[in-house]
Amino acid sequence: MTHLLTILSYTPNWVFLVLAGLIYLGLKLCRPVSMSGQRIILLPVMMTLLTLMSIKTSFGLTPTSGACWFAGLAAALTLWLTLAPTPRVTSVAGQYLLPGSPVPLILMLAIFVSRYLVNYSLATTQDLSERALFVLPVCLVYGAFGGIFIARALKLLISARSQTSLSSQG
Repeated sequence: MTHLLTILSYTPNWVFLVLAGLIYLGLKLCRPVSMSGQRIILLPVMMTLLTLMSIKTSFGLTPTSGACWFAGLAAALTLWLTLAPTPRVTSVAGQYLLPGSPVPLILMLAIFVSRYLVNYSLATTQDLSERALFVLPVCLVYGAFGGIFIARALKLLISARSQTSLSSQG
């Protein structure tokens, strides 16, 4: 416990503000919410770019790290689109009524915690950023986070469009 408190004491205060902001945003998305198509896409794009920038700043964006990130993104995107249930979304005047979901909160916290642990590991272990057995799985996981975010947004938009098509046919 003392070791954890020591680690946290060296963490800059702004990191805790980011965590609080992510928790607040995630909790808001746990309840039904109305938003535009652009807003549905904004968070996944931002979080996906964040994972890519995390790789760039931690390890450098090389063909190998980029390919691993993209492989994680493509695999998660494909799996989520194929296996995850499609939520029921309604569309009214360009606004989408989305069901609440804990998925964005869980994903944002997973990204936050993984980035925190990766940065801690890099700061405390010499040459870790040059070890493929560390770098490549991290890139794969970061890509998977982005893939899930994007796939979830696509499923929401596809569901809304299919609901709109069904209502206009009926």
